[in-house]
Amino acid sequence: MIGGGMLFWGGCDSGSANDIGTESSPSLLDIVNGHQNTLGTFKDALGSADRAEPLDDTTQTFTVFAPANTAFEPYDTELLADNPELYGSVLDYHIVAGTAAAELESGDTFTTVQGDQITVAGDEVEGTEVVVSAEGANGALHITEDLLLTNRLMTDRLQVTRATQRLHETLESAEMLEA
Repeated sequence: MIGGGMLFWGGCDSGSANDIGTESSPSLLDIVNGHQNTLGTFKDALGSADRAEPLDDTTQTFTVFAPANTAFEPYDTELLADNPELYGSVLDYHIVAGTAAAELESGDTFTTVQGDQITVAGDEVEGTEVVVSAEGANGALHITEDLLLTNRLMTDRLQVTRATQRLHETLESAEMLEA
């Protein structure tokens, strides 16, 4: 089980699962904003892709799989920020609306905002380790060691991964990529 020992970072009320949806807990966006050292790149991504505001709305409930800052290092975040539609699509695969899954159990399956399914296996979601979890007034946040990209086309992965961008450009210029 993941999240059995919920972590509440400094500055957050140390509530319980019963605090989800109450005003005594910070919103998920407050949690993200308060942890720049761990979630600063995710915070910037939410802003670039216009995905931050819903996570501040305590009338809605979410489960968020937030990649840690180090998870973004292999990816060209400038390219993603310049393409808000692609960035938004990537982020939508990290957000589950209508569910506050504070504790994750192997075999749990969720439908993301994007519409695809993600599955928990052991202490991982879609093959990416969940390293810490927290609860907010409007749901649960689970920090992951990598971006969840299993639903992305290989061409999208090549384009946004720094190490393979030249390959993507070469394939694109040779008209070997589908439009």
